[in-house]
Order: sequence, then structure tokens, then C-alpha cells
Amino acid sequence: MTTAMPVLPMSKFGSDSLEGSLYFGDDFKVESTPLKTLYEMWKAARKDGARWPTRTAIDLIEAPSLVPYIFMLDRHPEGSYHWRMVGSSIVRLRGNDPTGLAFEGEHATSYDPTLGKFLDLAVELEAPLRGLGRTLVPDKSHVFSETLVLPTCECGDKVDGVVGCQIYSNAQGQIIDWPS
Repeated sequence: MTTAMPVLPMSKFGSDSLEGSLYFGDDFKVESTPLKTLYEMWKAARKDGARWPTRTAIDLIEAPSLVPYIFMLDRHPEGSYHWRMVGSSIVRLRGNDPTGLAFEGEHATSYDPTLGKFLDLAVELEAPLRGLGRTLVPDKSHVFSETLVLPTCECGDKVDGVVGCQIYSNAQGQIIDWPS
């Protein structure tokens, strides 16, 4: 059964006006094609009954059309994150490319603390997490955002990274990309 509810009070995600839902559970489902494709790749990459695949087992060459919407982060033992990869669509929305940088720092956006809590929740649950709602980007609240965060593990016994997909759509549900 899929659980669809705000997992935490939305104020815990840094915004009292945040609209949206978080989805997770045994029958976790995604419906949009880019997120569904990544989710199926993630499931197929799990080897020998592992709960999570390694990051390197998810081969994005199999789905090059996803790359603009993909992000990957490493999670350090103390809980901080490091951007491994950020797709071009996300970079355009953010206004900067944090690839290779620490999650927190001068390049961080106003909505990164909220994203960090979302990432932490996926790591804590050790399970896929899907968020659906309006984007948190200032001056773009008319845009809908759908985000999928999937745990990865290079060491075998503990989540130490995430791979995700984030798409943006208009009120008609059409996926949009940001001009360069």
C-alpha cells in the first residue's frame, strides 16, 4: 500500500506555504515517464537481492534523455552531501552548477535547505521517495516539480548516496525545460 501524505509538517521542510505530497511505501509508484524510467533502472541495478544498487550500477548511457533531469549526491558519514552530478535542466532552474561542490556553500540556493531535508528523509527511510508539488524556486511558484530520490550504496550496508530525477511541468502537465 502506498503512503501519500506529508511525512513531516511542511514547516519542517523550511516553508510554511509549501504545497505538495511525499510518496513512499511498499507499492511505491511513479507515473511520469522520466521518473518511471529512472526508478525501473534503479530496481534493475540492484544485484543479488540488495536493498539498494551501487551508484555505478545505474548506467545513464541506457537513457541519455534522462541526463538533463538527473542529480547525484554522495553522503558523507557525518551527514553532509557532495554534488556528484547535476543535469542541465536542473542547473538552468538553479541558476548555477554545483557539480563537484559541497552541498552547502556560497553556491547554495534558497531552497537547498528544503532539498537537504528531503534527501535526509530518503536516507533515513532507506527507500525511494517521491515529492510532488510547486517548485520552491523564487519567482517560479507557478511551475510544478516532481522529484524522485533513490538511495544508493557503494559500501554494501549503509546508504551513502542518492540518485534522483527532477522534472518541471506547467499547469497542463507538459514537461518544460528552462532556456539556456
